[in-house]
Amino acid sequence: LSSNSVFDGKKPHVKPTNKLCPINEYGCQKAEVEKFIANHIPNASILRLTKVMHHEMKLLNDWRQKLKKNKKIYAFSDLTFSPVSIEQAINKINLLSEKKMRGIYQLSGEKDITYYDYAKSFAEKIGFSKENVIEDSYKNKFNYEVPAFTSLMNV
Repeated sequence: LSSNSVFDGKKPHVKPTNKLCPINEYGCQKAEVEKFIANHIPNASILRLTKVMHHEMKLLNDWRQKLKKNKKIYAFSDLTFSPVSIEQAINKINLLSEKKMRGIYQLSGEKDITYYDYAKSFAEKIGFSKENVIEDSYKNKFNYEVPAFTSLMNV
């Protein structure tokens, strides 16, 4: 399994054939492993995933608990992700395995969304007011370059 972090995030819906250009250590490590696999394990499949979401992930549990207590949650308006469900990820892994597919594949959400917009939608979906979702800035907090896009072309 790999990640959208092998790309710099300057364009949405990146093709699997685009040149790898990571901007952080995590992406560099994933790119290095991809290159090794491509050069040494010809029958392998590489699956690049964007953010895999599930109902019990810590972030969503934390948000849920705070909203239940009528507390504020803070979410980044300058950091995007392209969510896919854990079910989608499992189905794609099963397909690649069952059909013995080889090469580089990608699974991404349809679009990029900010954590802030996602949090507002999440709050409303579980029956709470989006008024308790407060806009925060990743760049101001961490002073770290972030990709504008995380989405990949699904292949």
